[in-house]
Amino acid sequence: MRGRSTSKALYVWLVMVLLLSTFPSEMLPDLDIEFSDLFVHFILYAITGALFYVVFRESRFKILNRAPALHAIALAAAYGFGMEVAQFYIPGRSFSYADALANALGAMAAVSLLAQKMRSKRPADEEVDHGD
Repeated sequence: MRGRSTSKALYVWLVMVLLLSTFPSEMLPDLDIEFSDLFVHFILYAITGALFYVVFRESRFKILNRAPALHAIALAAAYGFGMEVAQFYIPGRSFSYADALANALGAMAAVSLLAQKMRSKRPADEEVDHGD
């Protein structure tokens, strides 16, 4: 059942990111510091990548759960790049390579950490008490 709730969370998250990415600039708060914008992109896509990873890891489709980290990073980065392309067509917004890079790096960082945590956790879960 956890897989369904994670999938629903991913869908809701993707819609939220879509809405935030496509609002005209006059509807967004004015952030004076350029670094904070890149940090926000990094965090948003770290969450996106992590959600994709968990969903793919739990997927019943072998193509997705065979390499969930790779698929999660690729799809999160592609989604982030797509949002940047969409912003090119929105008044007051613009395409930014720096934002696209921050999106991809956020996804890579979160998925890498999460995958490593899951790998290090797995052997303990699979240990069998042999009564020695």
